[in-house]
Amino acid sequence: MSVVTDSWAPNQDELLDKAAGLITPPTVCVRLLALLRSSKASASDIASVVSYDPNLAARLLRVANSSYYGLRRRVQTVQRAVTLLGARDLSNFAIAISMTRTYSALGGGLYDAERFWRHSVYVALTAQQLAKHVGMGGSNRLFVAGLLHDVGSPLLYFERPDLVRKMSQTVASDEDVVAAQERAEFGFSHDSLGARMLSKWELPDEIVELVRDHHGAPQVDQSEQSILETSDQLSQWSERGALAFIEAERRDFGLCARFGLAVSERYPTLLNTVDRDFDQIIDALGG
Repeated sequence: MSVVTDSWAPNQDELLDKAAGLITPPTVCVRLLALLRSSKASASDIASVVSYDPNLAARLLRVANSSYYGLRRRVQTVQRAVTLLGARDLSNFAIAISMTRTYSALGGGLYDAERFWRHSVYVALTAQQLAKHVGMGGSNRLFVAGLLHDVGSPLLYFERPDLVRKMSQTVASDEDVVAAQERAEFGFSHDSLGARMLSKWELPDEIVELVRDHHGAPQVDQSEQSILETSDQLSQWSERGALAFIEAERRDFGLCARFGLAVSERYPTLLNTVDRDFDQIIDALGG
């Protein structure tokens, strides 16, 4: 593996300090996650947090009334949406919407904010479906980690777009190799940088750890870390969620065997479900 070399090597805190004026913690996201950790949080509490942001509230109501849920009667209020759809589902969508602003803050140039956001939503949905497939609890935690797993990438693009482009071109579509090159060049990779930022935002430790480890998970188990990394890899098989699309003849079908995924026409049937949900959700979110 050839490594692109350069003299630039800031530490993570220096980079995060430079970006602090552009990226701020999504207030609604942080408050919702705190509420979800509380056993006393009510539908009214969650609705109050969401209603703090009128644009967010309007987009969540659009989701609630979309074909994704197929409700017969129109939902008129956020509190009613929380009651009908569940606090965790609605909070997940609130976080997804909030993160569009975080990604967009560093948009432009080589960094495609819309593409990264769509990739993040796809990984989140895949991780959630994969966790359910293997009978694992914590699918909500994996959904949130999927949304946030690459939050460190735009920081590297923003700071050194020329260098990151060279690195990406040398390794095509293998994100694990990209992460390894980042570590060789900068002393850290986008996953550890993103985890450090989320820790500064005081997000739950279990989500921070999933983000930090998603390019270093063991390849032989069905742990949450392995599910997140596998979901990231599987996302490259779908043109909807890929950062760098992998053609069928280059796919590692060992990923499917490890999780017992059925494959039809060189495509996991689980991803058909993800594709359908993704299309409905992106349409509902206006993406």
